[in-house]
Amino acid sequence: YCEKCYNLQNAMRLLSVDSQKNNVEAWSLLLSSFIVRTCQVLIYAKWSYYPNNLPISILWRLGELADSNVQRMQYLIHKLSFDWFNFITHHLNPYHTSQFIQESDLSILHEIATEIAKILEAAQREEQ
Repeated sequence: YCEKCYNLQNAMRLLSVDSQKNNVEAWSLLLSSFIVRTCQVLIYAKWSYYPNNLPISILWRLGELADSNVQRMQYLIHKLSFDWFNFITHHLNPYHTSQFIQESDLSILHEIATEIAKILEAAQREEQ
């Protein structure tokens, strides 16, 4: 399961290196998929429970309960100039195409993606 998360993260890196400003919508879709999948895998790694079809707010909260490091990322989420859960909700994301992401928010989103990937790597090491 972790490999799929890392594949999404690599796709996000490639897209942001290619043309960050022109591909914000595509990058945000990848990010929302990455966050959802990473939360699912993290919960599975900690509790042997794979949650399907849960709202992202519940999934995120389960991730916080599964690993306290996820909860420590709240300071990054509070720095964003938009609602995190509306942005990250993957089935609503295509409808937010008019939402402009500021450069400062984009760097925070990159940091959130990097931090949650580190949390997943640590959980994977613990599992082994």
